[in-house]
Amino acid sequence: MRLFSVRNIALLAMLLGSSCGNAQRGGSGEWLYGERELSAHRLFTDSEILSVWSLDILDSLIVVNTPQEKTQFKVYRIQGDSLKHTDTFLHVGRGPLEVSLGFGYDMPENNTYVVTGINPCGKIISIPKDKGLSSTAHWNVYENPALRPCVGVVPLDPVSMLVVKGADNSGKMFALLDTSSGRMTDLDIGFPEDGIDVPYHERVSAYTGHIAKRPHIRQFVHSAYSWAIVTIYDIDESGAVRSIPIHNEVPRDFRDPSNRMGYGLAVTPDYIFLSDPKLTRGELRGDPMAKNGFPAGYSDELSVYDWQGRPVVKLHLSEAVCYMKVDEDNKHLYAISLDADSFEYHFVRYDLGGVL
Repeated sequence: MRLFSVRNIALLAMLLGSSCGNAQRGGSGEWLYGERELSAHRLFTDSEILSVWSLDILDSLIVVNTPQEKTQFKVYRIQGDSLKHTDTFLHVGRGPLEVSLGFGYDMPENNTYVVTGINPCGKIISIPKDKGLSSTAHWNVYENPALRPCVGVVPLDPVSMLVVKGADNSGKMFALLDTSSGRMTDLDIGFPEDGIDVPYHERVSAYTGHIAKRPHIRQFVHSAYSWAIVTIYDIDESGAVRSIPIHNEVPRDFRDPSNRMGYGLAVTPDYIFLSDPKLTRGELRGDPMAKNGFPAGYSDELSVYDWQGRPVVKLHLSEAVCYMKVDEDNKHLYAISLDADSFEYHFVRYDLGGVL
């Protein structure tokens, strides 16, 4: 079995293509805000995990993105320490209710699960959670050809979509799409001032990253795949932007092997969880397993921040994880882990009670 990990995405960004965060004392790596050790609880499933790109927590359900299979999403119901496979939805294809590659987002604001994808033009599918995720009769499909050259689309609210722009030479990383009017407006968020002279498409690829939206609020956090750059953005109703940097290690050279790889990301209404891969660009091309004891894209260390960018606690995990999510009540962290003996993939849960 093979898991398509963050490493693949990071390598893709590099091929197409310093100052520390406020939680550490200058260069020492010493965390000043408390540390906790957590033990993993394995969750047993009634079906194999063949491929995963992401997972979401929807109340008592885990929704897993499995784009290497014919059906793009699997649904598991959490039953104690077990997961029961209950549903699948969204076929791979070019039909009206299919996409070539879909990415899912929970939208508690209007009780929907939103899938964005390309097939053949930009497509956004809103799925009412209370109707059953595979009940296609209740799906609402929005298409806009202007989205096709974009890197990604993330819902900010039931109407507004955050668009990760492609190589249009605008100098802006993001735009805001109003799906009610079809109007797309650039946001005043430019690329970091790195002083590097590269073609524009390489700059776009270099700063592509994880994006997570704060539930119920028009804030999101962006973490570059290939660099230690993490920023919180607050967008008001007029489109004005306020930014809060957490990490800002802007590269001096995109190909410098000493550049640190970017942080993994999960959010709740209260907190931001950043997973440190503990790798430089050079180490990524070497043997990450030998260096860290776990593959590239995994992490056994999470730094937690609030939505003002203030550090809260550092968490040390007994098993390194990938594709993590935390439930909305900050009670449990769910993730994918790799068994060191069998090299098979499984779900784990960490209890966050009394930690945050």
